[in-house]
Amino acid sequence: MGESVMIKEESEDKFLALTRQINELEWLEEDLLSMKRRHEQAVSELQADCRHLSFALESLLNHMPEDYAGKYAEQEANDHLLRQMDRYVDEHLDHVSTYTMGVRRQLERDQEKLIGERSRLRWE
Repeated sequence: MGESVMIKEESEDKFLALTRQINELEWLEEDLLSMKRRHEQAVSELQADCRHLSFALESLLNHMPEDYAGKYAEQEANDHLLRQMDRYVDEHLDHVSTYTMGVRRQLERDQEKLIGERSRLRWE
């Protein structure tokens, strides 16, 4: 077997291996985005559940007599808890987005490196 045939076969093997690695990185990115969407949905559902409970408590408190000593404090605590939940969700989703963006950038850099390596393969 000639040297050029061996180089071509080695390049084909390396090309296939690099293509597989590139595809795996693409799949990882797709999985990451899918997990991010599912997580965001779960956090949003948690926030909606908390809002529902908060509004239910508010409704109960509104039916309490005005002279109930703890009514105002309970309403304030409920409002405060709802604001805390909203702030937590906003901050958490910002952190998730920032982290995801960093991971995606790294995956893209790794992918570009592999594409560059694949394009530099010798075929003759």
